[in-house]
Amino acid sequence: MNRPRFQLTSPEFAPRRRRGAPVLLPALGLALGCATSATEEAVAVSCSSLDVRVLPVDVWGRELPGATATPGSLTVAEGVKTLQATAEGWVGTTVTLELSDAAPGGLAATATDGAQVAVALGQGCTRDLYVGLDHPIYASTGRAPKEGNKVTLLPDGERYWQAVYDDLVARPTARVNLTTWWWQADFELIRGPNHTTEPESARRQNTMMELLQGREPARVAVARFAEGLAGGMAYLNSDPELRAFGESPDDGVEVMLQSNRVEAPFQGTYTPEPVVIDFAARVAEHHAAADFPAAPVQASLEAIEAASYHQKGLVIGGEVAFISGMNVKSTDWDTNAHEVFDPKRMIFVATTAERVAVANKEVAPDKGPRKDYGIRVEGPAARDADDILRVRWDHGIAVGAMFAGDQTPFELLPPSPAVGNTSCQIVTTLPPPIAERSIFETQAKAVRQATDFIYIEDQYFRAPMLDELIAAAMREQPDLHLVVVTKPVSLSDGGKKWTVISDQTFRDEFPDRYLLLALETYDEVNGVHHFVPIDTHSKITFVDDDYLCVGSANKNNRGYLYEGELNAAVYDRAMVSPARLEVLQNLVGAERAGELSATSTGREILTLLRELAEANAAFKAAVEADPESPGKPAGFVYPLAFSPEYLVEVGPDVF
Repeated sequence: MNRPRFQLTSPEFAPRRRRGAPVLLPALGLALGCATSATEEAVAVSCSSLDVRVLPVDVWGRELPGATATPGSLTVAEGVKTLQATAEGWVGTTVTLELSDAAPGGLAATATDGAQVAVALGQGCTRDLYVGLDHPIYASTGRAPKEGNKVTLLPDGERYWQAVYDDLVARPTARVNLTTWWWQADFELIRGPNHTTEPESARRQNTMMELLQGREPARVAVARFAEGLAGGMAYLNSDPELRAFGESPDDGVEVMLQSNRVEAPFQGTYTPEPVVIDFAARVAEHHAAADFPAAPVQASLEAIEAASYHQKGLVIGGEVAFISGMNVKSTDWDTNAHEVFDPKRMIFVATTAERVAVANKEVAPDKGPRKDYGIRVEGPAARDADDILRVRWDHGIAVGAMFAGDQTPFELLPPSPAVGNTSCQIVTTLPPPIAERSIFETQAKAVRQATDFIYIEDQYFRAPMLDELIAAAMREQPDLHLVVVTKPVSLSDGGKKWTVISDQTFRDEFPDRYLLLALETYDEVNGVHHFVPIDTHSKITFVDDDYLCVGSANKNNRGYLYEGELNAAVYDRAMVSPARLEVLQNLVGAERAGELSATSTGREILTLLRELAEANAAFKAAVEADPESPGKPAGFVYPLAFSPEYLVEVGPDVF
């Protein structure tokens, strides 16, 4: 019996010996094709007709229960034949088949709507046609989404780092693979009720550096950011304690400082390397067919070097993944109360007297209030986060990243069993030569499906490539509302131009369906009113009440195109709807939280947020004029508007 052998079916990819019909997604900037054949010989077309059996699977090559193809088998002779493949909950496709001397195997196949095709040779004049149906939300260019996970959104630093601490302590010897953009060895994961007066010796055991030691092993990958721009930049976001572990090969903690060498055009646009789907290899993985290597991907641009690996996450024992926007850094811890005076937001070496002064509201803490999110994923999807870190780690070793000479590659651990009921996809942006951009693909798909509400809370609001899709969706869906929470942008910010353009685009066209907000926290002490901006460092998106994407990727083009990023996407209403409600209720404060419910529409949410923001702004103006004015703000929301001026003229893909 012959084993199926996948052949090139598209002349467009012939110079690179790619298999399969390309599916072009211009809005995504992705070219999706199939991989290189391992054999050089062509198959002569000696059949006047071919008997084709149609095998619908998903775009990752997996069996797809309930999938049908009409017809399920057909004879292709002269002319063009078409078939339909469908499955409930998946994107259907039309496949066109034609005999072709130019197509190895003699059968040219093309598919619509993001589907992939691969032709396997059978006996004589028979062929097996695998048709991979696309998912409406999850990224076809990413790792396959996994069912059976337990997924928890952790909506502040306190709960996120507490969960990380708990899992590290529960698995004291399990290997840990960790990545962060910024590292501080004395970062404390937890701050208990006696934290204000505890000595350093008692708090040291709660630091990340202490918790990583004694494992088999712990690997830490930290960004090496723009070291070519100025002396010392290579060491800006790590510390001597971590680098000492990097220089010592036998201490159980492996360290790599890794550069992202992408050079982004300061003006003009970045040209991304095509992302290629090796559909034939995906089918082979699940159907015992031959495996074929993919052609290498390379890119080189002449511009400024300002990219980095911005990912923040860790995987414990291959079983639990934590993904967030939070660094291992003193700024990245806060409660969801975002108190003006919180002694737990002091740096590690602060004295007890300094902490007590903050607790007594005499001075502000070392670090201001910070808004950010993380997610805990336990189950089969955690392995995919480990795989992304593995690919990056191996690349660092291959190119000689800082300290890479003493570090070891690692193999993936076996997949974890199902532990819950939530569907999840781990998605990434990785620069060339890896070139993955599944974060943007899933967010773009979700936006296209939106009908009621899009909520963006992010450090930046300057992603023209996503703005175009949101605006198009709002034109098509007259009840679709957009709320964006971000922070003020200074004149000196290099990307202010694109923030202004993003805001103005929606403000002009959708004035009643778009709302831009900033966050502030408040306290009053002895008649003095304290309004303190919350540093919105978030990177979270909700679409309607069934899609969530959270992690390290900001709403800027660079995070979608070439910055190293790591996110989790969840398309599961049972998990997403209550998570969305918790986030929104925190924004409006406890006194108004009851006005929101899981069934609140986008219009109702936007209306309430606008009302509260305007009332809070009015109160702030009133106490500035008269400190004895009665009242207090509700929640954290305030209106935000950007002045149109900016100082730096740049392209859309740099900042």
